[in-house]
Amino acid sequence: MEALATEKGGFMYLNRALLVLLQTLLQDEIAEDYAELGMKLSEIPLTLHSASELVRLCLRKSDSPAGESEDTYKEDEDNEGFAVFQDDEVEDEFLEKLETSEFFDLTTEEKLHILTALCHRILMTYSVQDHVDSKQHRSGELWKERLAILKGENDKKRA
Repeated sequence: MEALATEKGGFMYLNRALLVLLQTLLQDEIAEDYAELGMKLSEIPLTLHSASELVRLCLRKSDSPAGESEDTYKEDEDNEGFAVFQDDEVEDEFLEKLETSEFFDLTTEEKLHILTALCHRILMTYSVQDHVDSKQHRSGELWKERLAILKGENDKKRA
């Protein structure tokens, strides 16, 4: 909290947190299409100095490859299995500020808003969704096992 509230004093701590969040996001399959100037974002060296720009690029509302319009995606919306990710977490004004200044130059509220949006984007990754799905499936299996055990105990009591 101190690093978030201090102007430039929390630079190292916040940038380390940004690096961890960016590494997590860029390692997921969902980030394979994130690119800028023909280069995948996951291939850009992740350093303390590149973190602010990579955050801005990762939080853009449109992750469509360059040259493809949103109309292309609207046509595909009716296709089964196609999902358009609407990221309303980051307002354009925050992304515009990141274009002209570093993350640590932002106000505390802006930093917190961007960190929240980055965490939200991570929670929407395929890896997290797969993990949640597998845990829900395992929970269902355990519930069925419990019901079977309880049924067996009830049958013994009746007998």
